[in-house]
Amino acid sequence: MHRVESLPHRGLISSDGWKLMLAVGDVNELYDLKSDPFERRNLIDDPSQIVRIRDMASRIRDWQIQTEDGAALPSF
Repeated sequence: MHRVESLPHRGLISSDGWKLMLAVGDVNELYDLKSDPFERRNLIDDPSQIVRIRDMASRIRDWQIQTEDGAALPSF
């Protein structure tokens, strides 16, 4: 099994076309699917996106609470 396959990943695609993928021990990713449908430009380190990342990560954590999903995720 590849290392990536053994790490829990959680993601969210928002209704306005943003995709966030989070995983401890792997690359976290943020894409604007409207302007970058092939996910070539990872915006996770763009300081202007921190509010969006925190909001989306919070929505993932809310889902984790509702579903009792205990996978560890990075903090933002």
